[in-house]
Amino acid sequence: MTTYRQKYGQPPENQAWGDYTSIKVLAEAIKMAGTTDSKKVAEALEKVKFDGGKGRELYYRTYDHQLMQPMYVVDIKKTGNKDQWDIFNVVGEVPNKDESLEVIASTKEENTCNMKRG
Repeated sequence: MTTYRQKYGQPPENQAWGDYTSIKVLAEAIKMAGTTDSKKVAEALEKVKFDGGKGRELYYRTYDHQLMQPMYVVDIKKTGNKDQWDIFNVVGEVPNKDESLEVIASTKEENTCNMKRG
């Protein structure tokens, strides 16, 4: 982020994390699959565990392809900060680092998504 900020004069916007992480994970899945065949890459994506910069391993669930990642609880800073992009403090993480990421998502039984390969 420091390099980006030095080059562009501002931090990357929120979408940049998703774009960067998606391409990185997709490249890993293609490498694992040994091909760019979409079905084989999708199967590999279901097995990839990756560092998304959030302090724990992230992954896509096999049955609905939901990205499993922690969510942050933030406290908004008062106005008048020296840095216009420094707008909040992270005060918590859900779930806690010692809990499974699965606790914040619907279970397979609760989920109406029925992703089928075909």
